[in-house]
Amino acid sequence: MFLKTQSALYVILQHLQTKIKPDLEMVDLVNELIINNLILEEILSHCKAEFPYEACGILAGKDNVITKVYKAKNIERTSYSYFMDSREQYKIMKEIKDNNLKMICIYHSHPYSVPYPSPKDISLAFYEDIFYMIIGFQHLNDNESTGVRPLIKVFSIKNNNVNEIAYKILDYEKL
Repeated sequence: MFLKTQSALYVILQHLQTKIKPDLEMVDLVNELIINNLILEEILSHCKAEFPYEACGILAGKDNVITKVYKAKNIERTSYSYFMDSREQYKIMKEIKDNNLKMICIYHSHPYSVPYPSPKDISLAFYEDIFYMIIGFQHLNDNESTGVRPLIKVFSIKNNNVNEIAYKILDYEKL
């Protein structure tokens, strides 16, 4: 029965792909995050604007496809930690629900370190059904003209276990 259900689901996803998003190749919607280049630029711009402090926010959409960025204020204002204001986070969550979206990912930056969850990041990963994106600036210098982008990693964090998750960046027109 499982194989029949899985095959039927695959056929439905293939059909939807050809009808709705013809340029989007089949993706593993459980283990892959899809983000368009304009949304990613908005996230990177937010992280750069908050430098040297950690930036943070929430990404929302449907079926692991990010469609909206909600920038949040880091009330800790440090370069090694972040914490969202609970009232602001509540407003964001309400807007996500009101827009029939789903919280898909929480993002934050690591201004001076690699994009890997710190012990504090892991301990604060309360939502096991979402992803965590970390933007690391450690390898960059002050020269913006190098064209080098920050390192971006996406993780699943469940029961203190960290697993890196694949993500795809697509042109805006393809979504």
